[in-house]
Amino acid sequence: MREWWQGTLLVAGRSLAEQLRSRTFKVVTGMLLLISAAAVIVPQVLGDDATTYTLVTVGEVPPDLAGMLESAQTAGDFAVEFETRADRAGVREAVEQGDATAGLVGDTLFTSSQADGTFPVLVAQAVVALETSGRLSEAGLSPDEIARVQGVRPPEQVPVSQVADEGRAGVGFAVGIVLYLALTFAGSGIATTVAMEKSTRISEVLLAVLRPSQALVGTVLAVGTVTLAQVLVLAVPMAVAVRVTDSVGLPAVATGDLTLAIAWFLLGFALYAFLFAASAALVDKI
Repeated sequence: MREWWQGTLLVAGRSLAEQLRSRTFKVVTGMLLLISAAAVIVPQVLGDDATTYTLVTVGEVPPDLAGMLESAQTAGDFAVEFETRADRAGVREAVEQGDATAGLVGDTLFTSSQADGTFPVLVAQAVVALETSGRLSEAGLSPDEIARVQGVRPPEQVPVSQVADEGRAGVGFAVGIVLYLALTFAGSGIATTVAMEKSTRISEVLLAVLRPSQALVGTVLAVGTVTLAQVLVLAVPMAVAVRVTDSVGLPAVATGDLTLAIAWFLLGFALYAFLFAASAALVDKI
């Protein structure tokens, strides 16, 4: 058994050296590194600016309304800016031209059809809450009673989906994509290497001193090692970004799911890699 592994490692070392010297390996690895770096850098560049909404009114915005919106911006992770115009037409024009997200004039709320609808809904709810509070006060309710009325909570929202656990499903989908990409590059590399060695009669020299299983396993180990290195080039920058920043969002999964995903990836890669090598061995000699 020791001699078998020694011969297998010799074949793997020779094939690995050829793979690392090839131009294809250098080009593909460079492209994967650029893709991984772009996946980390682009979200940071595009996501640096916080979402900012602008409310335009005729004259100064009511202090109570401004206070409610400023309180909401802390919890909602956005910023609110206030602008004024001289009349109703100016408010409408500001919204039409995109200078403001929403415009409030009396009982009218101007909104842009192309803007995010979240902020106008928030403004409308704040106006309704203030108007309700004023009418309840006029009806003779005390501040504590008004607070209890406005403290009624909406129904609890329970998100549902066709997938029982979206995080685990996302990991499985990602593993499938990575396995497909790995087999696309590694499978063609294994098939090309085996077919070339057979067509150039290098395999005859190897088989004169080695067993067919040694040549097969050695070639698969070499190309698999190269593929693993390329996968690490793609994954390591993203993993570092996840640990350091929040720019790359990944689903929260248990360690057991990740371990199982890696195990299935290795088993799937080994199965298809040997099938590629066996199929390439059927190529006729030139």
